[in-house]
Amino acid sequence: MEKKLTGSPASGFARPVIRKGDKWKDKRGCLVTVENYRFNRVTFYRDGYESPCVQSDLRFLTEFQPVGEVKP
Repeated sequence: MEKKLTGSPASGFARPVIRKGDKWKDKRGCLVTVENYRFNRVTFYRDGYESPCVQSDLRFLTEFQPVGEVKP
């Protein structure tokens, strides 16, 4: 059997933490604000929309990147 050295620890790569009130952006640069994160579901609001969106946490992490600092 051959060992594969991927560079990641046994627990896998670290993922960003999803917290209420954090700003994230998608691949087009559109901002979203996390409203809630419970039971592997993320509820968020897109800027300019008044209805909430809900996605699984894994899909949210693949489609969005955390924003360091948001300037209004």
